[in-house]
Order: sequence, then structure tokens, then C-alpha cells
Amino acid sequence: MGEDVGVDRDLDNSLRYDDKVGEAHADGQIIGGACWDLRQATSTQIADNLVFLTLEITPHAHLFLDFLSNMYIADNSNYSGAYDSQIKAAFGNHGLVTVDVSELTNWNMVAIPAKVLSYAKSAVYPMCNPSQIEVYQNGSYTSAPDPLSNGVGYFTKFPSAQSIRYIGDELTSQAMSVSTGWNIIGSISYDVPTSSVTQNPSGIVISNYFKYESGYVSTTTLTPGGGFWVQVSQNGTLTLTASPPKVANTSSFYAELDKFIVSDKAGGKQEMYTRPVNGIMNNEIENIELPPDPPDNLFNVRFHTGNYVQTVDVSTSPYKLPVDIKQAAYPITIKWEINPLSKGSYTIELGASHPQITPFSGKGSILISDPSQTINIMIGKSTTSISRPTTYKLEQNYPNPFNPATSITYALPEEGYVSLRVYNLLGENVATLVDGMQTPGYKTVIFDASRIPSGVYIYRLQTSKFLEIKKMTVMK
Repeated sequence: MGEDVGVDRDLDNSLRYDDKVGEAHADGQIIGGACWDLRQATSTQIADNLVFLTLEITPHAHLFLDFLSNMYIADNSNYSGAYDSQIKAAFGNHGLVTVDVSELTNWNMVAIPAKVLSYAKSAVYPMCNPSQIEVYQNGSYTSAPDPLSNGVGYFTKFPSAQSIRYIGDELTSQAMSVSTGWNIIGSISYDVPTSSVTQNPSGIVISNYFKYESGYVSTTTLTPGGGFWVQVSQNGTLTLTASPPKVANTSSFYAELDKFIVSDKAGGKQEMYTRPVNGIMNNEIENIELPPDPPDNLFNVRFHTGNYVQTVDVSTSPYKLPVDIKQAAYPITIKWEINPLSKGSYTIELGASHPQITPFSGKGSILISDPSQTINIMIGKSTTSISRPTTYKLEQNYPNPFNPATSITYALPEEGYVSLRVYNLLGENVATLVDGMQTPGYKTVIFDASRIPSGVYIYRLQTSKFLEIKKMTVMK
């Protein structure tokens, strides 16, 4: 097999550093070494047959990358891709990586994580419209230069969900120029903890790192093939290097915050946090910003302040925090997880002229069907009377009439068994929403009536000390 792929074939035998043996070898010699590793991972017969099938596709493949690309084709055509992982590992042993990245339909943040054969837009992303491969410069999106390059992150629109395969020499380190403000940086061939990114000048990063997955998501790992938002205080460079992880413990910080998740029916989702404090000290971290709006009318939700983490001083007066919803597919759901030790008490106001005001605590959610409805989260100083109801109460569902879903809010002054059920006018139970022990607080559940016909229904809240019934109307 060595003479079939070795230095005596018509290969470009420029020297290449072989990590496995720590020496520079010609391309053909390294292919021979990779194919030998493939023999060990599969069998002599399978490996040799893959080599011969590969050479039949392109008898005079001039480059290492050509040979590997053709071997994947041979495997897919003759073995239905059964040896994909073994091929990837065998050639990866010798410095040639294959990075597979799953992309969603519509816009994704991407980067080229290897030294590929061609950086042309049509070669890297042949399924995409070249004009919809965009970079962020000077505060706006613009079509990326062609060819593309390593170290740069791109917002790219994909016509459908698919896996993108990057084949090339491994990229173990990459220095990336960044400008004051927000930047989209690229990635390398291996995971890089954000705590390992080298900053020059030191300390210029002033934000979290964010990726976009149907909404902005804060991340502590820069994964191969991804593009990532980061904000810097001045021009400089950020260098990614494949190295042992330096993991920063950020979980405790977020665990202490109050969490909000806004989602829509199309799968968009955005997490945000609030941090109520009784007076802000000079050395406290106040806010963490979200990146700029994504391109092309993507799902985009944020506090009106633009912050991912919003610190609120509740020592003086209640704080009004509007929520901005852009390009969402209604109905939307707002979920919350309020820390039991939170220093804030919460209500949500829906609508402007005659707002629906609902206090909430603990864990819960509310459904919003009207895109024109304003949303404000009111945050005040936590008190026992606000954070814990003094009486049982069942609120009228909202909206009502509704289609297909509505929110039902109720108040529990003490812990106990709770039953919340929905009945038709014949007295038949059509849905059980709650059936179990619950802690005190303001609770909200969502009732989805998509599987029942239009009509008037009764919902009943029952505990050992309380029973109340209300009507609601499903209108389809």
C-alpha cells in the first residue's frame, strides 16, 4: 500500500510536519502512515480497498487534502460511511483534521476551524448564497470578502438544517485582531475555554462570549466551527490556542440570579437574568450586555436596557424593566425561576392603558398571544407580604377567550396538596394541570387547548382548605 500512495506517486511532496512522529515528512509518506493507522483501526482488507477505491476516483490526487476528501467519498459510496470515524481518526493522527458542525436552518454564527484547501465562499459553503455570508464591521453587517479566512466569525444563512464538514490541516492556534466594541471572532480545530484566550493588551475583554442558537447564548467554550461575539474595550488581539482547559467557575454567579426565559412557537429562545440589590457598591459588577441585534429579522428578545444580566437597585423605589420582543412567532411564553433568597419582588404588567398585573415568585410561566401587548417586569424590594401571599386566590385565565393556549394564575399562602383541573360542561375531566404538593407563592400554569373543541370549560383549584371554580372559553 505504501508505494500506491507514497513518494513515487504524482503527489505534491512538499514537507509537512507529522505530529505523531515529531518529524517533517512528505505528503505521500504521511498518507502512507495514515493508511497504516487505518489498517489497525479496521482491517488490512478494508483499508487497502478504501485506498484503491480512492485512487480510482482521482488517480493523480496531488494533495493530502484531495486524497482524504476522496476517501470519504469512497467510504460513502461503497460502505455507506461505515468507516467515517476511523478515517477521521487515522488522518487526524497525522495533522489533518475533519470537523463536522451541525447548522440550523436560517442564520448561524460560523467560522473555518482548519486550514482548508480553498477559502472561496463557493468551496466552503456551496449551499449558501454568497451575499448571505456576512461579517460585522463598524456597527453593521456587510457581505464578507471572498475568499474567507481563518480567525473571522461570520453570520451565514443556510437554506436548511445540515452538517458542514471542514477538512484541512489542523489549526492549533490563531491570533485574531479585534476593534473597540463588539466583534465576531472565529475558532480553531479544538475546544478552547474562554478563560484560556490570551488578551493583548491584557484585560481588554469586557463581556461574556456569546453564540447564536435561535437566540443568544452565553458560553464558556469556543467550539470548532463556531463564530462568537465578544466585546473589547480597545483595539488589540485575542489568541486561541489548543491547550489544557482553564475552567472559570461561573455557575455559582448565575445560580444566585433571577432567571427569565422567553420563547416563541418557532423555537426561538432567549435567557436573561436580573440581580436585585439593596444599594450598588462601587466594586460590584452591575450589568452584562447582550451582543448587537442579529441580522435579517431573526428572533431577538432583550431587556430594553440591552443587558443579559440587569442589576437593579431596589433600595429606593420599584424598577420598571421593559422587555423588547422582535421577530417572534406568537404566542410567546415567558418563564421565570426566582431565587428563594432574591432581594426583589416581582410583578409582570401586560398592556399599557389597562395593564394586567400579575405578581409572581418561585418558578412559573405566562403565555402572551397579542404581539401588540407591551411587557414590563416590575421589580421592588422583597417583603414577606409580597413574596408570599396571605390568602388563597384563583385568577381569571388570560387571555380569555383564547386559542390555543391561556395562562392560569393562582396564589398559595402555605405549602400543601394542590389540584388544578379542567372540565367540560358535562363534568368530564379534560385536563389535569396540577396534581401534587406545592410550596407557597404565586403560581402560573399554561393550558394548551389545541386538542379539545371550542366551547365553555370550567377550571377548578382545590386544596385541603380552599376550593374555587371559574369559566373560560376556547374559541377556534
